Parts: sequence; C-alpha cells; structure tokens
Amino acid sequence: MTDELSLLQAQLTYKKRLEAMLSELRSQQAILKEKVYRLEKTMDAEQKDVQKLEGISLAAIFYHLTGQMEEKLDQERREYYAARIKHAAAQRELKAVEQDIECTMEDLSDLAGCEARYVQVMEEKRIAIENAGTEISEQLLEKEEYLTFLHTQERELEEAIAAGTAALRAANDVVLSLKHAEGLGVFDVLGGGFLADMAKHETLDEAQKNVELLQVCLQKFNKELSDVVVRSDLQVSVDRLLKFADNFFDGLLSDATVLENIRQSHTQVDQARDNILGILRKLQSRLEEVRHKQGRAKQEVETLITGIEL
Repeated sequence: MTDELSLLQAQLTYKKRLEAMLSELRSQQAILKEKVYRLEKTMDAEQKDVQKLEGISLAAIFYHLTGQMEEKLDQERREYYAARIKHAAAQRELKAVEQDIECTMEDLSDLAGCEARYVQVMEEKRIAIENAGTEISEQLLEKEEYLTFLHTQERELEEAIAAGTAALRAANDVVLSLKHAEGLGVFDVLGGGFLADMAKHETLDEAQKNVELLQVCLQKFNKELSDVVVRSDLQVSVDRLLKFADNFFDGLLSDATVLENIRQSHTQVDQARDNILGILRKLQSRLEEVRHKQGRAKQEVETLITGIEL
C-alpha cells in the first residue's frame, strides 16, 4: 500500500504539472498561429513588391529611368528574404508547440483515474494506521510523505538542469555560427549584392536556425524553472533573449549596421551563456542538498522500521 501511495502521489504531482504545461502550450499555440498568419501576409506583400519590379510596371520603369533599379530591387529582395525566413521560423516554432501539446495530452491520458485511486488508497491507509494506533506508524507516514516530496523536488531539479544544459548547448551553437558569419565577412554587403552568393544565404540560415533552437530551449528552460523557484535570476535574461531571437533578422538585414549588429548579438548571447551557467550552478547545488536530505530521511525510516517488534 505504501509503495502504491507514493507512486500515486508522484503521479498527481506530475499530472498537475502537465495540466499547467498544457494550458501554457495552448496559449503559445494561439499566439503563434496569429504570428504565422501575420508574417504570411507580410511575406506575400514583400513578394509582390519584388514581382512588380521584376515585371513591367510603372515603378519598374521609373527605377530603370532613374538608374536606381538594381539598388531598389536588391532592397526589396532583402526584405522579402527576411520576411520569408521569419515566416518559416514561426511555422517551425508553431509545429514544435503543437507536437508538445500532443505529447502532453498523451501523458495526461496515461494518468487518467489516478486521483480517484489516490483517494481510495489514502482512506485504506488511514484506516490501517488508526487500527495500528502506534506512534511509530504515524512517524513512518510522515517520513514517507516527506520522502515523496523530496523525490518530486529531485525530479524537477533534474529536469530543469537538463533543460538548462540544452539551452547552454544551443547558446554555444549560436556563438559559433555568429563567429563563422563574422569571420567570412558574410555581412559586408558593400562588397556585392546581398542575395548574389548562396554561401551567404547558408550562413544566415544556419545562424537563424540556431537562434530558433535557442529560443525553444530557453522557453523549455523557463517552464522547468517555474517548478524550482529560482527563475527570478534568469527571468529578465530569458525575456530579453526571447525578444532578441524573435527580432534577430530585423536588425541583421539593415545594410551598413549589419556587422555591428552581429557583434552586439554575439555579446548578448555571451551574457546569456553566463546567466544560464549561473542558474545551472544554483540548480546543481539545490539538487545536492535535496539528495543529502533524501539519504538522511531514508536512514531515519530504516531506523524506525528496524525498531518495530513484530
């Protein structure tokens, strides 16, 4: 009965977390659907601007006559390219959230009925303890509940550390891609047409994908931190970085300031890595503390059990 009760308590705690997570994911889904729709409209509008200049239109004739056609077309293509990759990024983000929703709902379905069974087992154990009527029985129940609480804390800390480690890896990948882009001179748009060289596209795509992954990892880290009450230290950094990731290409594609923007982005990600590392150290310290308490509580339970005369 004791083992089953511990399992049910853990299931109930996990179920509450899943329900909260599902609610948050559905909110994200609604926001992202609107974002995808909005970015699709922007992308279509930018594509039409390019098509007007590439075809026969009054605007095209005007820019040809003024000798500004190449410059204007290059600008419109850059704007369309930025809109297209932002739309694709939002679609991927929405897909990831919808996959998380599906997995969360499957996990919740596996826990159906655990509340009713928990109530039943608790009543059976209460009756058994009352019938035993010993002080040791009461003490054992308290220790078992405390151990269940510590086990839940341990699992939540482990999950938060795993999410933080993933975010740290993603941040490292962003730094590497930014260094690569800067080293190749990808953003020196004065040296040629921005869209002329496919190698430039590939480098930008790599940087964007890494930023998207960092964004997803930070969101997951943020959710896990909500369970362990140390998120305040990272909250500002997470919010700032999520905004930075969302607007990454807005500033990146602004001609003369591009190289400076990429360097500023590099600095921001370096700061984020430092913050993530600081939080991970705190989480690891908390985990060691919880495991120490678990060991001590288990020894106390063993002492109580060995002291019972059958």
